[in-house]
Amino acid sequence: WADPECELDASLLDNVSPGVDLVGLLPEDAVSVGSTWNADGSHLVDVLGLGTSLPWTWSSPDNQSEPGETTYSGELDLRVTDLRTEDGVLLCTVSIQGELTEGNAKPGDLSQVPVADGTATDTTTTVFDLEGEMVWNATAHHLASLTLQGEGEGELKTEKDAGQPG
Repeated sequence: WADPECELDASLLDNVSPGVDLVGLLPEDAVSVGSTWNADGSHLVDVLGLGTSLPWTWSSPDNQSEPGETTYSGELDLRVTDLRTEDGVLLCTVSIQGELTEGNAKPGDLSQVPVADGTATDTTTTVFDLEGEMVWNATAHHLASLTLQGEGEGELKTEKDAGQPG
């Protein structure tokens, strides 16, 4: 959907925060290889919400939509798979598996409904089965890398806003 002839503009990155804080995925207690724990999937919002801070230029008006409020929930299972030192830096590799639900509510209309018109609220719910790996720099206390992949299934509900005729 992006225009391939568009030149890159570094000023687009001015609103993107370079810090991704995933401390909420870490356990409160000390860990060793094989340690497991659960974490709230909403802590991935810093990674998954990155696109909301970047402006989009759509090649077709049909692809444009009003921004909405996005929420994340779910439970992730994490497990330490490796602890190693590289160049004096302690790195901890953690596997991630779980289910994440993304909800988004935004203004819409009933233009797709042949027997009604007016404004509506579009609510999209997508459930993702995720798996991946996080490498945590335990020396400097920040994320070194994160890889996630998954499949999702979604549902869109359009509900006519209250107070309208019909």
